[in-house]
Amino acid sequence: IPNYQPFRLLICLPAFYLLLALGLMTIKEKLWQGLLTTLILTINLASLIVYYREPYFQREDWRGVVKFLIKEEKTVILPSSTSDWPIKYYDQAKRINLISGSQGIAKVGDLGNMGNLREKIFYIRYLTLLFDPQEEILNELKRQNYSKIKEISFNQISIWEFQKNEDWY
Repeated sequence: IPNYQPFRLLICLPAFYLLLALGLMTIKEKLWQGLLTTLILTINLASLIVYYREPYFQREDWRGVVKFLIKEEKTVILPSSTSDWPIKYYDQAKRINLISGSQGIAKVGDLGNMGNLREKIFYIRYLTLLFDPQEEILNELKRQNYSKIKEISFNQISIWEFQKNEDWY
């Protein structure tokens, strides 16, 4: 679970800068104080440039996920009903057909009670290690004759596309 990503630590920056400024003020020699201040500002500016230029360090692209899912019009499976809040935020009209691993089923992974799944579905693997560590949903998809055909990533949000295999009798 990505708890230590840079955007999650931005809330600590004001306190860090205040403590850093207090520490710099305790240095009596002005030359060292100026050199350390310049060094800190240079490191800060370089880090800021890297942060803004590298999307990986920024938030997950939930807006892009929702636009993609609305366009595709497929059933979307999530490991938990508590991990759907970003989708509900960006899709307030409820155009995405969401199924979660903890709603409308007896246990995690039991997709049999979810009704008739479409030929192609998406499985969003967000927080899977937390809500479905034994990969029961994947096992149930395999049992129902689905196979993974594609993987799409929206800045650390992995979406797997599954297609139902035709039975050859």
